[in-house]
Amino acid sequence: MQDYGAMIRNTFEMGSVRDAEALFEACVRNAFPTFNFRKLELIRFTRKEPYMEGRSWNHVFEIRKTLLHKQPVWQVTCHRVTMGKTPDKQVMLDYMTLDFVEYVDE
Repeated sequence: MQDYGAMIRNTFEMGSVRDAEALFEACVRNAFPTFNFRKLELIRFTRKEPYMEGRSWNHVFEIRKTLLHKQPVWQVTCHRVTMGKTPDKQVMLDYMTLDFVEYVDE
């Protein structure tokens, strides 16, 4: 179990783009460990409200901080933008460790 606290602080308190890119990739890979997303990249992030947006060749991702059962979590949403059959997916990850918490049916 890894603690991403320093990376989260560097991203949203200090505005580190390098840490934001690493955090974005870690969130996507932990939320969807069986998928191999090609050309994964961060498009933008906001500092005042922890939020990241990115894409791969076939998908777009939104990652935002929210509360689940009064605990902070990352809500990771994946949407396919090209032709295909992959349904939209939403996964909750622990805020500090990025461990899987819950799958959300849409």
